Amino acid sequence: VHKHQEMNRGNQPPVLYPGSTDRIDFNERGEEKGFILADIVKGHANWRHVALDTRRFVQIEADAGDSDDPTAAILAQIDRYPVRDAVVKLHYKVDSSRAMLVRGDELRKRLAAAHVVVSLQRDLPPGEGVIRIDGMTETMTPEVALTKY
Repeated sequence: VHKHQEMNRGNQPPVLYPGSTDRIDFNERGEEKGFILADIVKGHANWRHVALDTRRFVQIEADAGDSDDPTAAILAQIDRYPVRDAVVKLHYKVDSSRAMLVRGDELRKRLAAAHVVVSLQRDLPPGEGVIRIDGMTETMTPEVALTKY
């Protein structure tokens, strides 16, 4: 757990975990990061959590729907997010029949102001992209499965 926690709620002495001062992954994108500032005297401590202005993590969920130009549809959705100097992850949905129309270079160009783009990923519908072979089962040994393949 990388977030600030008070373990001894309102009691003395306070038992505090300051958390990390910066985000570690996208699960923390909504958490306030900071440090603890404390005034300590014998038998008592007053403290407060001081928030830091940390780098934003921005996760973009775009859906091109049935657009004739899925790239333009995704770009329009990217424009709704504050990507400048952020760590960015883009997940987009586009129908299989239009997936080849997505121009990744244009998506990357639109995200150029980001600090870093960690992922540019098409979300696949369930079952798509999975190669199924008749008769293949999870109970097969690797040797049998390889032979079947």
